[in-house]
Amino acid sequence: MDLRTIKEELSSLKDIKSGLEFLSAEYDRMKKELKTSEEHIKSLSAKNSNLHTKVNELSNRLVLLEQHSRETNIEVNGVPESKTENLINVAKQICNTVSIPTDLIETATCTRVRKMNDSNKRPRAIIIKLPSVKTRDEILAAVTQFNKKNASNKLNTGHLGYIESKSPIFVSEHLAPYFKALHARTRQVAREKQYDFVWIRNGRIFVRKNDQSLAKQIKCYDNLNTL
Repeated sequence: MDLRTIKEELSSLKDIKSGLEFLSAEYDRMKKELKTSEEHIKSLSAKNSNLHTKVNELSNRLVLLEQHSRETNIEVNGVPESKTENLINVAKQICNTVSIPTDLIETATCTRVRKMNDSNKRPRAIIIKLPSVKTRDEILAAVTQFNKKNASNKLNTGHLGYIESKSPIFVSEHLAPYFKALHARTRQVAREKQYDFVWIRNGRIFVRKNDQSLAKQIKCYDNLNTL
């Protein structure tokens, strides 16, 4: 091998070495950038998790505030709608039927509310805003007692003068939309799991398997997985 060939080989090796050094430097740079990106992603993930937690906390607080604003209300479902209806008179008729003095609702306000599902053909619910939680509880207890005593003729439209066709009237606590949907789902799951009792007390949803079992509060949808 002559000197010229040797020089060419050495030059070629130098080029290869330079290329390897460049690739090594690029690898180190990319490795550093990848580490920085991973740390940035972890930081963003932690921030996102914190934001998610805060959003959940705020959502829960909002739901509780919505429920608190309804604490003196009762919701009446099943009363047919009429253009000439007087809702306070409807409320008084219900009170008379279940033996509650009508003077308890003299300062009450009544209104129909929009349906959650517009395709639902049932009449809109009536919301009766009462002067106190005590009055609310007295009316709810009276309705429950009336229905127990009159199992074959529970509160219905006939008691309000609708003679042609009798259909049930339901009186309950006025739930915020979240709890209303949760209550509906709870009733469905309770039927599937053969729970005998589902009830509402002060805006809270409870279930009980049978007379001998303990009551469980349903605070969120995840609680239904434990039934």
